[in-house]
Amino acid sequence: MTTENLTFRAGPGAFDSIRRHGFAPERIGTIAGASGGGVMKAQTMPEPPAIKYGRLSVYILGGVGELYINGNKFENQPPFTAVPMPVGTHTVELRMFNGEDSRTFRITVRKDEETLVEYEPGKEPSISYAAAGG
Repeated sequence: MTTENLTFRAGPGAFDSIRRHGFAPERIGTIAGASGGGVMKAQTMPEPPAIKYGRLSVYILGGVGELYINGNKFENQPPFTAVPMPVGTHTVELRMFNGEDSRTFRITVRKDEETLVEYEPGKEPSISYAAAGG
């Protein structure tokens, strides 16, 4: 990766403006008026879309294992209840410590709902949904 110094060329009066007002966002348009000190309207970045969440609960019945979500080891390990999880489809892998009976499957986390995964080694995972908090 290469790095370069950023060169800032400002119009007349820019340095006085910076000394008086600093780099306040509402002043950047004025400071950046490089062509003769013209005034530009300050631009603001749009708010990123809010991430919606559901909740995930995972139980391993009669075994011990690790949980991976989308290929990454999940910080909470089973059993756990109602952990906030971004809405959407996720790949879930339960890696059993006995080296057998591990499973990979997909779940859909829904906004304001709890996704409940129950897994008994040697069987298919059971996935159900309930209203969050209910």
